[in-house]
This record gives sequence, structure tokens and C-alpha cells, in this order.
Amino acid sequence: MLDGRCFLGGLGGAIYGHSDRVCCVGGDHRSSGSCLVEAEYLTMKNTACRISLAVSLLVSIIGCSVTKSLPGNYKLERWEDGKTYYLLGPPKLFEDDSGGGLIEGVLVRIAWDDEVIAAERYANFRGDRDGWMIIDIESGKISGPVSNPEFDKIRMKHHLEIKDAREAWKEL
Repeated sequence: MLDGRCFLGGLGGAIYGHSDRVCCVGGDHRSSGSCLVEAEYLTMKNTACRISLAVSLLVSIIGCSVTKSLPGNYKLERWEDGKTYYLLGPPKLFEDDSGGGLIEGVLVRIAWDDEVIAAERYANFRGDRDGWMIIDIESGKISGPVSNPEFDKIRMKHHLEIKDAREAWKEL
């Protein structure tokens, strides 16, 4: 039972209610009789809380990351901080996410054509080497980190244009 001023029933009313409605009765006395004015106050309050919770949940789910497409169903993912990028693979190749995406690290720079994706990573695990990972788009084979001379050969062969992860994100 709620007590207070009746904002729907006119001046000097009292509010009392049950789980599904609030009744306003004129004067300072409480009546167990029928309501003169019914309001769906509690129902509206519960609905507003539910809507607020749903919106918050949706924002938290959507806010985590956003992806943009690369050739071969690969994806460039921007994390919720807006500064960190990851490379994600096609679902059939990439089912176990240990937190670093397909290349098991933060994407620093990237280059691609229709045959390969070259991704420079900062490895998640400090026992792993940083460097350029090469993904064959058709087979899904990942090699690397490759040496700088090996990467230069791949870059020249495929005419790859290296882009900072943020720059690539803006262009996609």
C-alpha cells in the first residue's frame, strides 16, 4: 500500500494501491471501496524499469565492438575503446576466441588484396612474437610472424598498401 498525494484524483486525495493499480480517493481517509480514479502508475513504473533495463542491456551488447568486412568473410573489429582493433576470421575457421582474434593479438597495421591479408600484430601473450601474420584467404592458412624480408616479398608480389588499423577502419 502506497501513501502520498493524489496527483490524478484532484486536490487533497490519498494514494493507495495494489500491485496492478493505484487508487486515488478524495480526502485524507482511506476507502476499501471502489476507486474514484484509477491510474496505472505501478504498471507504468514497472514498464519503464523494464524498458530501461532492456535498453541498457542492448547498449552493452552492441557497445562491445563493431566489425567491418574484409575479403573472404574476414572482419576488422574495433573494440569498445575505439582505439583497439582485431582481425576476425570466417566462422568456420574461427570458432575459439581467446581474446586476440584470428591473429591472437591486437592489430597494428593491415594490408590486403583478393588473395591475402597481411596483419601486423602486437601479440597477446608475451611469449609469442609480434610481427606480420599472413592469411591466405582461399585456404584460411595463417603463417607468421614472418621476417621483414619475407613480408617485403609478399607485399611486392601482391602490391599491398599498408594501412594503420585506424586508417583501414575509416576506409572500409
